[in-house]
Amino acid sequence: MTAHTPPPWDDPSYWDDEPDDDSRRQDESAAVDRGGNTAGIEHDTFTLPQKSALVSVKIAEDCLPTEVKLSRNWKDNWEPSRYAESIMTAYKYALYERQIRYAESGSIPKSGMPSLHDIAPALLRTRDTHEYQETFARLIGPVTYEAHGSGLTESDKPALTVTANERRIIAIRLDPRWAQSAEPFTIAHDIVACADQIRAMKPVFVRDPHLDQESEADISKRLAQHIRQLTENEI
Repeated sequence: MTAHTPPPWDDPSYWDDEPDDDSRRQDESAAVDRGGNTAGIEHDTFTLPQKSALVSVKIAEDCLPTEVKLSRNWKDNWEPSRYAESIMTAYKYALYERQIRYAESGSIPKSGMPSLHDIAPALLRTRDTHEYQETFARLIGPVTYEAHGSGLTESDKPALTVTANERRIIAIRLDPRWAQSAEPFTIAHDIVACADQIRAMKPVFVRDPHLDQESEADISKRLAQHIRQLTENEI
């Protein structure tokens, strides 16, 4: 999107909760195995995630973990290089359970994408096209969030890294040596702490009660006019 062309607000697919091609490529890139210690979301719609008896994950409405439990004999069943994979499998199962709950109740989960009413107040306060573009990218994405656990590797690098996009975790990276010596409780606690860090990184939307009374079509016109004014001021 350029500063001269407003986003296609009227296209229903724009606000679809499914990742678009750009974020899908981003997800797949982040999920590439780096030495066997990274696990990420796979886009295989035909493979249902398996429930683990050794790892359980609870998630909030934002699809980020609120609780991770690793059994005492969890490490006995996995090679250190596959610890992250086992946790990601349990996380994917938690996402699957969430979808099942919504399907059974006949309800629809809240979209992870902000509405036009959410982002318009911040966009209308921008003072030039550069700030507009930066604000739009920050609010809409695709954005990658990265959080680190408290543990360090032998080379003083983060031993645990959790990567997420606007909608969900896309990769967990664990240093095998650190993970092998760490307590399961510590690993579980650090993953939840990383999820809290990612929540804090996400933008906070402040609605405008006056704009809330307008239709999306009216707000779209406001944004188009605002962009034209910013562009003309820079000519």
